[in-house]
Amino acid sequence: MTERKRAEHEAQQQRRELAHLSRVASLGELSGALAHEVSQPLAAILANAQAAQRLLSREPNPRRKSVRFSRTSFTTISGLDRSFIA
Repeated sequence: MTERKRAEHEAQQQRRELAHLSRVASLGELSGALAHEVSQPLAAILANAQAAQRLLSREPNPRRKSVRFSRTSFTTISGLDRSFIA
């Protein structure tokens, strides 16, 4: 293999590696944005469930158990969301 061919091969390999690193960086940015977009509505739902639970705890109400279940479910989902990010 001539020196020129070896240099061309090496340059081509470096371009491939650079393109790969660029794709990986883009994927990282996209996953961060996606995680943010998913966690925002989950946080709002959880806050609403907590507020509903506080309102319902003031007086006996058959819906309290349902709200508690919803809050627990969204807390679990929110935790799963964070585990995917880590």
